[in-house]
Amino acid sequence: MDKPEFASAHMAALNPQQRAAVEAVHGPVLLLAVPGSGKTTVLVTRLGYMVLCCDVPPAQILTMTYTVAATHEMRGRFAARFGAELAGQMTFRTINGLSAVILQYYSRTYGRRQPELLTNEGDITRLLGDIWQQVNREFATESTLKELRTAITYIKNMALTDAEIEAMSCMEAFACGLVPVIADSPRSATPQFALDERSLFPAGDTDALAQRIDWWIEHPEERQAMERRYAEHARQYSLEESIRQTEEMFRQAIAEQRGAKA
Repeated sequence: MDKPEFASAHMAALNPQQRAAVEAVHGPVLLLAVPGSGKTTVLVTRLGYMVLCCDVPPAQILTMTYTVAATHEMRGRFAARFGAELAGQMTFRTINGLSAVILQYYSRTYGRRQPELLTNEGDITRLLGDIWQQVNREFATESTLKELRTAITYIKNMALTDAEIEAMSCMEAFACGLVPVIADSPRSATPQFALDERSLFPAGDTDALAQRIDWWIEHPEERQAMERRYAEHARQYSLEESIRQTEEMFRQAIAEQRGAKA
């Protein structure tokens, strides 16, 4: 099917932005829109465009969604428009389903036992509790375990890097009134939170890290004074202050835009 024929048959109801997304085959494409605005329709149409107009083999197309129900819906909507035969040659999976396929491939390729995934909520909670106890030398409360699960989910969903996780951990520490000891690495933005050199150590130097920790333990009065400074410093990163700064940024942007139009 040539492109004009495809456009006449499948793209007549799309707006210019949607048509551009359908025809953008090479490279990444971000389709950002509100619920109910036609994102799934665009994606299904784009799949058909890739196969019918760009000669992309359907067996080489992987479509991922978050839920099994969404996977079935996507396959069904594609089959309704472009036929069950083509839909059967494509792969529609959830993120977890794709991960399971990768683990199975690893097991077959290397002849090793496939890693077992924890799916029982009770087992996961007990594991987190054991880890918390080993690290903190105390039992985790129910609320602590819920916060841990929430934090882990957030980190996974946001695909945070090690540097970003480090920064979040540092902010959480000094927001609680603790003195952080931060690796002074040019690859990380976290050192910006250090209030003086005693909170920094050369990245990768474990001896220096131990010395910094020992110094704070051996000087409780200095540590308590610095804890108060860090707790005060943390206020500028509070949710309320972040909202205030965001609102101010929007107000300035709106004022500048109105000024430019005038």
